[in-house]
Amino acid sequence: MTVDERGELLETMTKSVTSADADLNDTLKFVEAKMVEVSRLTAGAAESAQVELEKAKKQVQAGLERVKKFRTITLGRKREHLVEAVNAKVEAAEAGVARLKEAGAELQGTPTPGEKAVQQLEALETARAVEAEAQAAVAAARKELDVRQQELGQIEGESPDVAKGSNSDFFQRTKARMSSVETELSKFQRLMQDVDRKLEVDRSLADISANLADLDQEAVRLSAASEVWPADERPPEEDERTLGEAQQRMSRTAGEVEEKLKRAQGLELKALRGILERLTELQDKLERLRGIARERSRAVSQRAVREATDILTKAEREATELGGQQASEKQTVAELQALNEQAKAALLLLEQARKALAGCDGPQVAAEAKNEIKQLATRFRTVQKKTKAAALAITDKFEGMASTSLEQTLGALRAEARGDDGNFDPMGLFATLSKGTQEITEQQFCDFLLKERSSSGLSEETVQLAYKRIAPHGLRWRTFAAAVADMRKVTRDVTLTNVFDIKTAKKVRKLELGEVLEGIGASQEDSNLEVERMQCRAIKDGAMGWVTVKNKAGTTYLTRTEKPFLWCRESLALHEEAEETGAVVREVTPGEVLEVVEGPRDGKPGDMRVQGVACHEDTAGWLHICDAKGTLAAQISDKLHKCVERVAMTQEQEFEKCTMVRRIDIGEALEILPNPPYEPSEGTQRRKFRACSDGKEGWITVSGNKGKVFVKAAQNHYICLKETPVHTGLDADSSVARVLMPGEAFAADEEPQEVSGGKKLLLYRTCAITDGASGWVSTTMVEEKVQQWSSRYKVLKPVALTGSLVANEAVDAVEVLRTLETGELLDIVEHPTLDDSTGQLRAQFVALKDKVVGWASVRDSESGLTVCPVPRAEEEVPKGQQEKPPKPEGAPEKAKGEKQSSAKGGKG
Repeated sequence: MTVDERGELLETMTKSVTSADADLNDTLKFVEAKMVEVSRLTAGAAESAQVELEKAKKQVQAGLERVKKFRTITLGRKREHLVEAVNAKVEAAEAGVARLKEAGAELQGTPTPGEKAVQQLEALETARAVEAEAQAAVAAARKELDVRQQELGQIEGESPDVAKGSNSDFFQRTKARMSSVETELSKFQRLMQDVDRKLEVDRSLADISANLADLDQEAVRLSAASEVWPADERPPEEDERTLGEAQQRMSRTAGEVEEKLKRAQGLELKALRGILERLTELQDKLERLRGIARERSRAVSQRAVREATDILTKAEREATELGGQQASEKQTVAELQALNEQAKAALLLLEQARKALAGCDGPQVAAEAKNEIKQLATRFRTVQKKTKAAALAITDKFEGMASTSLEQTLGALRAEARGDDGNFDPMGLFATLSKGTQEITEQQFCDFLLKERSSSGLSEETVQLAYKRIAPHGLRWRTFAAAVADMRKVTRDVTLTNVFDIKTAKKVRKLELGEVLEGIGASQEDSNLEVERMQCRAIKDGAMGWVTVKNKAGTTYLTRTEKPFLWCRESLALHEEAEETGAVVREVTPGEVLEVVEGPRDGKPGDMRVQGVACHEDTAGWLHICDAKGTLAAQISDKLHKCVERVAMTQEQEFEKCTMVRRIDIGEALEILPNPPYEPSEGTQRRKFRACSDGKEGWITVSGNKGKVFVKAAQNHYICLKETPVHTGLDADSSVARVLMPGEAFAADEEPQEVSGGKKLLLYRTCAITDGASGWVSTTMVEEKVQQWSSRYKVLKPVALTGSLVANEAVDAVEVLRTLETGELLDIVEHPTLDDSTGQLRAQFVALKDKVVGWASVRDSESGLTVCPVPRAEEEVPKGQQEKPPKPEGAPEKAKGEKQSSAKGGKG
C-alpha cells in the first residue's frame, strides 16, 4: 500500500472513531437522562427499569472505552504514517541532491581538448534540469515537513501517550537533514553560476580561440615546410602568402585581445591573459619564419637584379644601334624587311627587360635592392622611349610598303582570275598556280607572277613579301580564295545604282554603313565626274549595281575588308530554300565554318504582341498573339460585340417562354453565334451570343422596338484561341499580368508590334567550308546558333596541339607538340577541315603564347567544342600579347582627320 493510500485509509479511520465517539456519548447522555426520569417513579416500578438502564450504561461506557483504545491505535498509526511521509519527501530531496553532486562532478571535470562548446552547453542544460528537479523535491520536502509538524502537534495534544516525547527528536533530525540538503543545493547553484560564467566567457572568446587554433596549425605546417625550402630560391608563393596572411590574422587577433583586456574582469580577464601569452609565443614563431623567408627572397632579388641589369644593358646597346638606322622609301623591300626584323628583336629584348624588372618588384625584394631597382626602372623608361620611337618609324615604313606590295600582288591575281571574258574564276587560277596540287608554294607563286606574267611589273621582293603576308604557313585553296576575293565595306553614305553612268543611273537602293559588298569587276574611272566606280554585289540581299569607290576630292566610300564567314555554335539544318519548311541538305555541326554568300535577311518576325485591355477584369497590357513560327494564340475577330446597356441572356429566343441564363453587364464582350436572327416584332431583333468571360450561351436582345440598342459590334477586338498571356510590357522578359482563357476577348488600342529582344529570324545563304554544301541557315538574335567568325580562337578546355592533320595513331604516328591550356589564344591558319581518320573537325593554329604552329581538334567526338572563335567585342589578349582591339563588326571606319558624318552628294 502506498503512502497516499495509507493516508486516505487512516483519515477514514479517524473520521469513523470521531463519529463512533460522538454517537456513544449521545447514547450515554440519553441513558443517564432516562435514569433520572426512572428515579422519580415508585420503588417497585423503577427497580426493574433502573437495572436495565444501569446495564445499558455499562455497555455504552464499555463501548466508549473501546473507542478510546481504537483512537489511540489510530493516532499512533497516523503518527507513523506522517513520519513515513516526511521521510519519503526528505529522501526524495536527498536523492535529488545526490544526482546534483554527480552532475556537479561532471561540470567540474576538465573538458577534453576536442570537446565542443555545444557539448558543454548540453551538459549545463542537463545539470539545470537536474537542479530544477532537486529544488522542487527540496521545496516539497520542506512543505511536507511544515504541514506534518502541525499534524503531529495535534496528535500529541490529543494523545500525549502516543508521541511519548519522540516527536521533538524526529523533527530535530529531519530539520538537520533538510539543512544539509539545502546547503548542498546552494553549493550546486553557485557551481552552476560559475560554469555559466565560464561558458559565457568561452562564447565571447570563441572566434579568438578558433583563430588562435588555426594560426597554431598554420605555424606548425609552415615550420615543417621551411625545412625543405631551397636555399637559393624564394619560398613557394603559396607559403609566402600563407605566412603573410597568418601574420595579418595574428595582428588582428592581438588587437581584439588588447581591446577586450581594457574592460575584462574575473574569468574573462584570466582567459584573455592566457590567450595573450599564446599569441606572444605564436608571434615569435611567425617572425622566425618571416626571417627565413626574407633571407631566401634577398638572395633571389639580388640574382634577379643582376639578370635585369644584364638584359637592360643589351637592350640599351640594341636601342642605340637601332636609333642609328633610318628607313626611307629608297630602300629595297629586303632592306626594310631586315630593319623591321631588327626592330622586332629590339622590342622583344625590351619586353624581356620589362619582365625582368617586373620580377624584381614586389614586397619580397630586399630593402637594400630597392634603390638599385629604381635606377634600373629609370634606365628602362629611357631605353623604352628610344626603342619604341625608332621601331615605330621603321615598322610604319615597312607596313606601308608591305600593304602596297600586298595590294599590288592581289590586284594582279584578281586580274588574272577575272580573265579576258570578265568571269571571275579563282579556282581555275589556283589550279594553274598549284599545278593541280593542294597548295601553292612560294616558288610557284613567284614563278607565275614574275616569269609567266612578267608584265605585272612586280619585283621579286614585292611578290615574296606578299606571299608571306597572305599565307605565312602555306597557301591552300581556302586561304587563296579569301585573299583574292574583292570584298569592300561601306564607310560613308552611298547609293547602289543600276548602271555605271551616274547621270543616267537609277537608284537600286541606299547602302547601309558597314555593309559588305563583293566586287564583281575592276574599278573604272568616270573621266567626266572624276570618280572611281566599280560593279558590286551586296552580300546582304544579293542586289547588283555600281558604287562610287572614291571621288575626286579623295573621299573614300568603300574600304577593303575580309570575306564574311559564320561559325556554328550548335547543330542546325542547312536548307535548300530560305523557308525552314524546305528540304534539308544536311546538318551543320558545331564548330563548322560557313562562307556567307548572302545575308543576313530578315525572316519571319518574332513574337507579336498588341497593346490593349482584356474585356473581362479590365487587365491592361500587351497580349501575345503570335510566336516566331507563326502559331496564332489570338486573332482579330469581326464576330465580337459589346454590351452597351444591361440586358438579359435567355435560353430560348421567344419572350413568352424564355428562361434567364444571367444578366449581361455593360462593357461585357460577346461573340455572335451563327444562329439566324429572331425578330419577334417590328424593330426588335434578338441574336444568340456566347459570353467571352465565362462561355455561357443564350439569346440577347440586340435592339428594341423603340430604337434602343443593347449590343454593338466591337472594333479591333481579338479573341483568344488558346491560353495566352497578357504581359506588362513589350520586352521579351516583361512579367505576365494575367493569362486569358480560350474564348476571352481583348480590346486592342493599336497595331501589333514585334517583341523587343524576341526571336526575330535571320537568314543566311551559305556554303560549307568542309564539303562545299550550299543552302540556307537560320538563327535568332536570342539563340545565336551561328555567329560572325573570327580568325582569333580561344581554348575552351585542354587539347593536344599536334604536328599534322591526322590524329589517328592507327593511320599515322601522331606527334604532340604540346597541350593547349584553357583560356589560351590562337590564330587560325585556315578554316577547320574534317579529319577523315577520326571524324573530328580540326584546324591549323598558331599559339600566340609561344608562336608554335600545329593542328588541334575544334570539336571532339565526346564533349563538344574544344576551341571557339572569340567574338570581336570579347577578343582579349593576355599581358604581353596585347594588340589594338578591332572595331565591332559593321561599325563604320573613320577616315583619318575626318568626322564620321555622311559625305554630301546625290547618287553615288
